[in-house]
Amino acid sequence: MFRDSAITVMGILLLLSLGLTDLSTAEAAPGPDSCTLFIYLEVPTDYSIATTLTLASLELRAGSEAIPLTPRRRQLVAAELAGRQILLAQETVAAGHYDSLIMELGLVVAAAGQSIVEPPLRASGYVVATDVHLSGENVEVINLVWQPQPVPVGNKSYNLDLHTTVPPVPPLGSLAFVSEQQSGSVLVVDRVAGRVVAGIAVGDDPRGMAYSAPLQKLYVAVAGEDGIAVVDALTLRLERTMPLNFGDNPDRMALDASSATLFVLNEGSRSLAAIATRSMQEIRRTTVGDGPRAIAVDPVQGTLYVACEFEGEVQSFHPGSLVPRSTLTMITAPVEVVFAGSERRLYVTGSAQNRIHGFDLETGGELGAQSLCGPARHLAFNSRAQQLFAAIASCDEVAVLRPANGLEFAPISLNSPPGRLCFDAGQRTLLVIMNKTATLAIHAANRGTLTSVVEIGGTPNTVIAP
Repeated sequence: MFRDSAITVMGILLLLSLGLTDLSTAEAAPGPDSCTLFIYLEVPTDYSIATTLTLASLELRAGSEAIPLTPRRRQLVAAELAGRQILLAQETVAAGHYDSLIMELGLVVAAAGQSIVEPPLRASGYVVATDVHLSGENVEVINLVWQPQPVPVGNKSYNLDLHTTVPPVPPLGSLAFVSEQQSGSVLVVDRVAGRVVAGIAVGDDPRGMAYSAPLQKLYVAVAGEDGIAVVDALTLRLERTMPLNFGDNPDRMALDASSATLFVLNEGSRSLAAIATRSMQEIRRTTVGDGPRAIAVDPVQGTLYVACEFEGEVQSFHPGSLVPRSTLTMITAPVEVVFAGSERRLYVTGSAQNRIHGFDLETGGELGAQSLCGPARHLAFNSRAQQLFAAIASCDEVAVLRPANGLEFAPISLNSPPGRLCFDAGQRTLLVIMNKTATLAIHAANRGTLTSVVEIGGTPNTVIAP
């Protein structure tokens, strides 16, 4: 009982086990003649030379023209970076062809036997061939691999073995998609390897997402363009953007059980729109209460439930006609709603209460409320373990509850406030957006243990795993 357009991928991947510090602010979303560039870096796990680099400058070259980039890290320690990807730079640059990156080093410290030496450096910097073609409003991911080299003998300058690579894109079932608002993109994450492998330009200010398994389509609410981007999840290409009404400012979305209808919650116009996924045509809409924040679909009857924070209600609507049905008013400032798997049990959390409320929709009765350490703004239900996971930003944790009998398990402690979260289709992996550090934390759901941290950059909003 519940008690109290297209995107190219050429990533700069350096698997670095570096701490999540010194993250700079990303540039604004690209204009029609600009492109967002993500540069990732990794060190192979089998490296053997202990080396530390101090990065003095980083430039992107187009012939003789040089564009300075702002590194997010200046010191790269191979021993700390091996086996993990880091984001080295994120910039908005003009569209065009860029043939190289120029890295100037301020210092190299490497081990030579029992000694620590500082080999001489190339005064002209180190050139990394890129051959990157950036077209307007696209997103490019460049992956770099650094293989630390032995120090040279005599007065020879240090050889920085740094090159680009194109990491393989794993099967769809191993991917996660993260909407990143500043760059107007969806970043594609290999959640098994813990690295970004691609990026997809979808438009200004992408937020909520929904995934259709039967159609293998990813739907992205593009708030800045009042539209819905449709991405082919197999080819990772933007197929089209369906326009909504001016000022809709769409955010959260949900699909019906058959994936035939996409329901879009529009914060700007305080409306709920129903869209036929086959034709991507709006078929009906209705007005909702003030401050719409979240939407959930009854897995049995298909009824839609919308949390309206400023209205102080959870409103329900008929899935076919969008005619209002009933309201739940027992929660102050509701911001999140979720169903417990295939059961008709609805759980609601509010921004002004440290509680989660449960409702049995079969009987119409309340399941009670359970206290938390702070307000939970995001929820996810794990049907495999029958557990409810609540992201609590004020406590830097994800609470783990079993609403069937009111049990609360040890929370998943985090190093910064959590944002939106989700599970993979197998319910074995928990993915959490970490807003402050602009990262994606990937946990084993059954143990709560951290398996990897993926650096996203910018402002990540939503994560979804097919």
